[in-house]
Amino acid sequence: MKTPSDHKPVARAIEQFDELLRQHGTRRNQPLPSEKTLAERWGLSTSAVNRAAHKLIAAGRVRREGYRLFPVAVPQDSVAGARVYVITHKMDRLPGIVEEAAQKGVEVKECFFVGRDAMRHHLQQAIAERVDGVVFRQSDSGWEWDREMAEMERLKIPCIIAQEAPQGLSMVAEDWRNATARLVELLLSQGHRNIICVGSLRRKMRSSVICTAFEETCLRLGLNESAKQQYLLSSHTRQGIRKALEKMRLSYPQARALVWFDVDHLRNLLLAMHDERISIPLDMSLTLVGDTLDARANHPPITSANFDQRAQAHLTLDLICKQIATIRQWGRPLQPQRIKLEANIRTGGSVLQLCETPKQNAADTPKPHLWPLERSARVRAVEQTWQGAHKLAINARPTDYQPLDMKGLVNRSLHRPHGWLGHLPLKHLSAGRKRIHGVEFDLIDENANQGRAVLVMQSSRGGQPGRNPLPCKVSIPILRKVRAVYFLHGCGFVSDPSPFAWYDFHHSGGKTSSLALVPRGVMPADDPSVAVANIQDWWADFPQFDAEHVRHLVLAENGDPYDYERYLYTYEWVNPEPDSMLLNIDVRSNPNEPATLGLLAVTLFGCEVTEK
Repeated sequence: MKTPSDHKPVARAIEQFDELLRQHGTRRNQPLPSEKTLAERWGLSTSAVNRAAHKLIAAGRVRREGYRLFPVAVPQDSVAGARVYVITHKMDRLPGIVEEAAQKGVEVKECFFVGRDAMRHHLQQAIAERVDGVVFRQSDSGWEWDREMAEMERLKIPCIIAQEAPQGLSMVAEDWRNATARLVELLLSQGHRNIICVGSLRRKMRSSVICTAFEETCLRLGLNESAKQQYLLSSHTRQGIRKALEKMRLSYPQARALVWFDVDHLRNLLLAMHDERISIPLDMSLTLVGDTLDARANHPPITSANFDQRAQAHLTLDLICKQIATIRQWGRPLQPQRIKLEANIRTGGSVLQLCETPKQNAADTPKPHLWPLERSARVRAVEQTWQGAHKLAINARPTDYQPLDMKGLVNRSLHRPHGWLGHLPLKHLSAGRKRIHGVEFDLIDENANQGRAVLVMQSSRGGQPGRNPLPCKVSIPILRKVRAVYFLHGCGFVSDPSPFAWYDFHHSGGKTSSLALVPRGVMPADDPSVAVANIQDWWADFPQFDAEHVRHLVLAENGDPYDYERYLYTYEWVNPEPDSMLLNIDVRSNPNEPATLGLLAVTLFGCEVTEK
């Protein structure tokens, strides 16, 4: 019978040496305590400590000079000897990670869990053993590991989440959002305009991402009815899914296509559809977010958005090794890295191409701007979006403008990742004085202003953990008589055409004027809500527009929107009280709305300096 390692003196001595070498850190020229001292400290025989030292010398981890032992310097990028816990469900393991880790000299221990308690036990065990790194695929019932993450951060144990994870944590995850969008686009290309998305009350995280992506994609593509057609399962059994199918057919009788949320319950779905006499694809086209052998073996094979699991395992291992090497070299981990795998669409016979696509009004679907095919014509078209002066600016002189100094108010970068409105920067907008729509604006050089060039307001999308919270209200002092105020701004994460931010103008005498910012969103041109819209999402998928006091401009790479296409807006606010002093402008946002405002510059027109 094998003796547990805890009872083997040499094995215990090696474990103690491992801990001692970690504590010793980078003090490579300082000798370790003598073997006799270590034996007394650890409660072991000198012989056991000596034999353990010989094993470590053979492994190249320590060297001997006379009777003294010294740590061997580890190469800066080396992860040899590192111990990593990989915590996953047995049915959801990362293939090939153990074998690839062995080639790097990394010892991987796979820990399988069923249920949250087992997963928490493995995380706490990894912390107790002070391992060099942790990789885990969390349960899909919600995030509840903040305490364990905080403890690992304190102990400088890097952790990579191999699934969707909260902001501020490193992850290598499947891009469920992109996968869902591509499945909806595929169904639309086959003539389907009435689609249902099915999620799960038990798989909150995955379902939330998929259902949100489904709704956003349907709205972007003009499938407004489908955007509302979402169903959340409470039971994953064959009978539970069968009852859900009955309800869906009653609620959405015109639906001819289904986006299914998870591969784990596909078999029960197929059995339930058979029980309900639903033929695939004649009665219902079926697509799947993920991939499984059941999907490939089905007749017909199921069209799915699948992910390369070996690529995910490779990227996850590579990232944890980089984190471990950085900690060994610098004593601190890298900034959180967030990598998403794009899905591959594997088409099967489960999607039926509809013979007749329902006719629709031309105004039902917002259409993106069609750029000319010739590059020089596209560049001219982009330049023209910077022209088109506002009404008061048509005959204005440069001296009529007074750009405000916003350096002390801005809080985000334009050009760096995780600045601007989200994780993507706003490229190809240089700093300095710009004439846009006939107005002089001063754009801040973020390199000379601590990396800040834009004022971003708080929204439900929130900021990033560890960063200063975004403001809900900012006051801009004016103390001048002005005829008009011009704003250069943009917004992101737009959904409904409802107010999400305000500019409040405070006049002397206690009077206040207010301008509500309302995005157009994906509403068709003849929708009544478009009449009050005065700003639009910066992303090219949204229909852009001009209106009274509202102008849009295009940002492009080298002037070509085919290479890069983003949008900003200017607004002309005409002062209803030009004879009274404008004291200040309050910028407010609704933190419960997803739409997020980014204010780049403010310029006064026809201003007159007035003493207090």
